Amino acid sequence: GAATLNFAYRLALVIGQLSGLAVSTALFPRMAEQAAQNDLGELRKSLAAALRFVWMIGLPACCGLVLLRAPLVKVVYERGAFDPAATAAVSEVLVWYAAAVLADALCQPLWRVLYAWRKTGTVLTVNGLQTGIRILCNVAAIRYLGYNGLALSAALGLTIQCITLVLLVRRDLGYFLTGAWWRSAAKVVLATSFALVVVGLLASQFSATPALVTLLICSISGALAYLAAIWILEKRST
Repeated sequence: GAATLNFAYRLALVIGQLSGLAVSTALFPRMAEQAAQNDLGELRKSLAAALRFVWMIGLPACCGLVLLRAPLVKVVYERGAFDPAATAAVSEVLVWYAAAVLADALCQPLWRVLYAWRKTGTVLTVNGLQTGIRILCNVAAIRYLGYNGLALSAALGLTIQCITLVLLVRRDLGYFLTGAWWRSAAKVVLATSFALVVVGLLASQFSATPALVTLLICSISGALAYLAAIWILEKRST
């Protein structure tokens, strides 16, 4: 059980490292300077841009991770004592951890704003809230779902944390998720949906091929389909 959670979390964590953490780390010096100068207009723009970039990378990556979780786990882990039963167990948990990591990635730019404002008390309070929610969910969910309940509680806790951070930052910063931001986010959802259809169709056609071949074909095709859909949607809106 614990090993299953660890294997699944390590795979899902790659998404967070590539999207939320990387973007937030790169933008933090600029956001800290804008916060110090009380330049709220530019800080709103920087935060919105960071969240848009995280969403553009994180959503398709997490959805692709869920859809291709079985061949991915098989390629990365299945050898020696790690048998098909272990692959199935890790793949099941990976669904919830993918959602948890996406929520955590979206939290990263929001955390950076609070760090720039040096709101230590708020950071501790939100972390405490998220931890409390996860503990309560663990107690309730593990009884019915076993170790899968721990992954589910992580997804719920981090999603609530993300919503809480948005509300807290908006209270002091003002509306930073504009209509243009939501339209851009909707395009990402549409493009991701199209890419998932392409990947799903290809995965069914190559189900009998080696996992590595399936993974490569589907991931590359899905990425190209996503980029093409984003390009078409952007062209139509200009």
